Amino acid sequence: MRARRTGVISTAVLAALVVFALAAAAAPAGNRNPESSLVPSPGPAEINYGENVGYTATLVNSQSSTFTKVVYRHQVPTTLLAGASTAATLVYASCEPTRTSFPAYAPGGWYACPELSQLGSGDSAKVLTVWKAPGLPSQGDNITCGGTTTCALETMGEWSIKEGTGKTGSAGPDTFETNPVTTPLYAGSTDLTKARGYVLKTCSSGSSLETSVVTPVGPANKLHTSVCASTVPGASTDPLNPGLVVEIEEKAGPITEDVSLCIPRPGDSCSGVYTPWTFSPTATFSFTVDNRTLPAGEKIDKVLHDDGTTTGFLNVTGDCTIRIVNSQKITIVTCASATNGQWRFG
Repeated sequence: MRARRTGVISTAVLAALVVFALAAAAAPAGNRNPESSLVPSPGPAEINYGENVGYTATLVNSQSSTFTKVVYRHQVPTTLLAGASTAATLVYASCEPTRTSFPAYAPGGWYACPELSQLGSGDSAKVLTVWKAPGLPSQGDNITCGGTTTCALETMGEWSIKEGTGKTGSAGPDTFETNPVTTPLYAGSTDLTKARGYVLKTCSSGSSLETSVVTPVGPANKLHTSVCASTVPGASTDPLNPGLVVEIEEKAGPITEDVSLCIPRPGDSCSGVYTPWTFSPTATFSFTVDNRTLPAGEKIDKVLHDDGTTTGFLNVTGDCTIRIVNSQKITIVTCASATNGQWRFG
């Protein structure tokens, strides 16, 4: 989280609303053998039920000819819930970044991007699709993974192309499948301390992402964490990176449980060293602590924050409100901050 990673990205617009990145690759012997891939990026690699995940598909034309009539299709991600195949909901596609609604797709269905006119030799096409996983079933956090409930989204993509007619002529179109991708889904009964999702919208109140709310804060759920993201990059800035990865993890601390929040800038990942996204205006971070977990005679009156820009935790109590609710045996801490990182209470 401390160091800034660098990379070189070169783009050229080959069709409206789709971003093309130049790629170098050795041409294989066959003239129609593009490189097709799908990755859970920006992801996250694991998400909660009811949250978003972003998949990026890439087609590299390392051939000598230009591809025409290029179309990307994405298979609707599905998961098995109590034996029933259940579909995710499409909420964003970089090939149609201004579109605000999509039809409800059935399990096994496909979303198709608008056709691209051509893809030149040495170029590559990228498409981001963002899908909202199905919400928790009626039993809420008590879902049990295994058997007829897979707790995972399954998906893949495909590209179809037709080469230019030129001097040699060619048939088509041909279809090239991507690799399949599996995205694990968190069930509350599995882990109440984690939340993962890809946030596309700004938040002025409420929550962009939070840990379990089905199980109340108490002995079985010592801490509840909520993030309200005041800003996101937006599709107009970069259609391939319109949102923010948000990852929450609660873990044992000196007095109460600590909170680790990862919200990296677009292009970075929580799986390695990253640069945090900076919120302007500040985002709202809320924490509800079970007072019964505190040592005898102790109460929460201090908030410490390590945002990765200093050498350790700083006292940020002045940026927070602390409210003790004796009737519920909880303390509610609400903080305004421009960055994520580690949070500790004392």
